[in-house]
Amino acid sequence: MILGLEIGYIILINISGTNIKACFVEDKLTFNDIKDGILNKNIQVKEFRTDSNANDTVKEISEWIYSFGKLTIKNIFISMFGPLNLVYGSEDYGTVINTPKPGWKNFNIVK
Repeated sequence: MILGLEIGYIILINISGTNIKACFVEDKLTFNDIKDGILNKNIQVKEFRTDSNANDTVKEISEWIYSFGKLTIKNIFISMFGPLNLVYGSEDYGTVINTPKPGWKNFNIVK
């Protein structure tokens, strides 16, 4: 903690058909943190391959996240190919409904 404020982190994950880019950064950003288009904060970026086995791919991403230890993760933002069921509260919320990407059909990214 700094001056009584808890420092938290945000994880951003973009899952495309061929690769995944993940970013781990502090959640408190100000204009002073960006100079000439460059982020001047502690930021970790990792690229993964979007394999045909969704479970193995997500496990690899999870292991990367856990490698940072016990930190306060305030939010995780995920963007990915679809279509996805985005009806919050439905039984299969977060499921890839139908996709040409092998190994990802009916995979639930939320669970």
